[in-house]
Amino acid sequence: MLRSFYLSERCSRIVVCMALAGVVALAAGMGSVGTVDAAQEDTSPLDVAGKWYLTFDSAMGPMNWVAVFEQEGDTFAGTCDIGMGQYPVTEGRVEGDKIVFNVELDMPGHEMLLSFEGTVDGDEASGILVGMGDDQEWTGTRKE
Repeated sequence: MLRSFYLSERCSRIVVCMALAGVVALAAGMGSVGTVDAAQEDTSPLDVAGKWYLTFDSAMGPMNWVAVFEQEGDTFAGTCDIGMGQYPVTEGRVEGDKIVFNVELDMPGHEMLLSFEGTVDGDEASGILVGMGDDQEWTGTRKE
C-alpha cells in the first residue's frame, strides 16, 4: 500500500510538472507571435507622400518651397515649387526614419542639383541641404 501511494504521488508530480511546462511553452510561443507581428509592422516604409512646406536660408535670403511627393514603397518622386517654377524631385528614398531626395533646378543659364538628407517624425522633417555652395539646414512640415 505504501509503495502504491508513493508511485501515485510521484506520477501526480510528473503530470503537474509536464502540465506546467506545457503552459510555459504555450505562453512563450504566444509572446513570440506578438514579437513577429510587431517586426512585420516595422518593415513597412515610412510614409512621406503628400504636400510638404520646406524652408531654409540661402545667400538670397529665406526660402519657402512647396514639394509634393508621390511614394511607391520605399521610393518617391514629385515636384518642388520654388516660387519661380516647378522642378522635379528625383531619387527620393526612405530608410527607417531617414529621407533622401534631390531637386533638379534648370533655370536659364543656371543648372543645379540640390540634395536633401534628413529625418522624418510624423509630419515634421529636418536635415541638411547640400548644393548651394554651403550646406544649409532645412525643415519641412507636411500639411496635406
